[in-house]
Amino acid sequence: MWQVSFLTIRCNINTSPVSQFTLQARIKKSKPDFHMAAKSEEAKELYIRILEKLRQNLGDDKIKEGIFGAMMEVQLINDGPVTIDYDTQS
Repeated sequence: MWQVSFLTIRCNINTSPVSQFTLQARIKKSKPDFHMAAKSEEAKELYIRILEKLRQNLGDDKIKEGIFGAMMEVQLINDGPVTIDYDTQS
């Protein structure tokens, strides 16, 4: 599992990177705490740098981008052992 980098695959895939500050959450009691997440301007700069690197490595035509910080509705298909389901009801 995870024996190659996304960049080494170089297949015919379009990619849409999504900024997700919630990845940096810590759980305090039953609530997420985002104090460790980067501030908005710093996060936006990091996101832009990641987009630039992806374009350099995969090509402009493979990278699709939205608006940083925009409210969006996304669908997720989990494929791997990295999703954590935090159930506060049990």
